[in-house]
Amino acid sequence: PRAANQANSKIAADFGVKAFPTIKIFRNGEADTEDGEDYAGPRHADGIVEHLTKLAGPSVTSLTTKQESKTFVEKDPVVVLGYFPRGGDGDAFEAYLKVARRFNAYARGIGLEVNFGHVSDPDLLPEKNDLPTPVDDDGAPTVYVYRKFEERVVRMDAPATEKNIDDFVERHSLPRVAELDKEPTARSVLRRVFEAPGPKVIALVDYEDEEETKGIKLALDDIARRRDARAKFVVGDAKKNDVAMKFFGVTHDFLPALVLHDRDSEKK
Repeated sequence: PRAANQANSKIAADFGVKAFPTIKIFRNGEADTEDGEDYAGPRHADGIVEHLTKLAGPSVTSLTTKQESKTFVEKDPVVVLGYFPRGGDGDAFEAYLKVARRFNAYARGIGLEVNFGHVSDPDLLPEKNDLPTPVDDDGAPTVYVYRKFEERVVRMDAPATEKNIDDFVERHSLPRVAELDKEPTARSVLRRVFEAPGPKVIALVDYEDEEETKGIKLALDDIARRRDARAKFVVGDAKKNDVAMKFFGVTHDFLPALVLHDRDSEKK
């Protein structure tokens, strides 16, 4: 229900409402924080209805056949798939649900959501030949990220707690080094990279110099693998990215060029 500012000032204060209109989301009378889940979707009427309709649906898709699992991991550039032997039950699955809701609360508003699914039978895990290690014999919950870049499948090698799942998905749902490419799949990934918080390091390179290009990509990848790396890394062929060259003020005389771009402060 809508809380009018003066008539319901106590309600507004209790839930941290400081501006109007404000939308707070509660599920089954509860929320991930005591102030409620902040709405982060579109602000026009049709967008609000569409966004809330999606939020009202399941955060995680239950997959019960091999064909469903196969279709699920092939559809998008990045998906998260959890194996929970107890199905939709237990603390690990509850943590997984919370991460799925929180991860997509903002992303769904701008069309950058990552789909989360789950299976309760290890035989339903698709592309088994690409799995980093077999499913645990003891039936412990396991979370995988399937990607259309770098390693095809990444497995979370940590207990399935909310923090571990959140950190794992955040880290592996984006490439360590994204390609500045105009292909449709690449555009989807790049949009998520540039929308992600933190500075971006963009390397503009002459791809005709294959040895130099390979060396720069390896160097960036090595830095990105460090767990404390905050920046997101992007590399692109200068000759195919004139718009980026112009935006960052780089000329072909100064290649290779490394640009640090902070989207939050618009510094570059």
